[in-house]
Amino acid sequence: MNCVELRSLCIPINTSFMSLYTTLQDDYKAAFKERRVLEKDALNYLLAQLKNKQIDLHRELTDDEVMQTIKKEIKTRKETVDLLTQAGKSEDAETELGRIAVLERYLPETLSEEETKKLVIQAQHDLGIEDVKKERGKLIGHLMKTHGTQLDGSLLNTVINTL
Repeated sequence: MNCVELRSLCIPINTSFMSLYTTLQDDYKAAFKERRVLEKDALNYLLAQLKNKQIDLHRELTDDEVMQTIKKEIKTRKETVDLLTQAGKSEDAETELGRIAVLERYLPETLSEEETKKLVIQAQHDLGIEDVKKERGKLIGHLMKTHGTQLDGSLLNTVINTL
């Protein structure tokens, strides 16, 4: 049980209000103590990226900014997996896939292709867009602004291309 000790009393902490950054730090510490190397390495690198971003911005990060950084890191690692696979280094690619799986645990569920298509069509109707190809940027900007944490960018791009 998570609690704060105060004069020999254990006061429970409501962990549902913890920031994503704090959760990442706590999970890193647990992985370090329990010697889960893959998880520790993935979280260590992510926390370093987040710390650098905090330093650049001169403030604490919001959960949305943390999620954006996690998505960026996952995208980078997926590109690395492709390069490692092409180079014939399947063992290293498997390690990267494990790190991706660790990072994906901290993101909310993304919408399916069908749900994404419904959102695109609804947004197209709401914004009055007739030609998706010409006003693609406006559509993507609107969708990422309103549903950014739920959408997979590459899936969104694929769905828009099929319309």
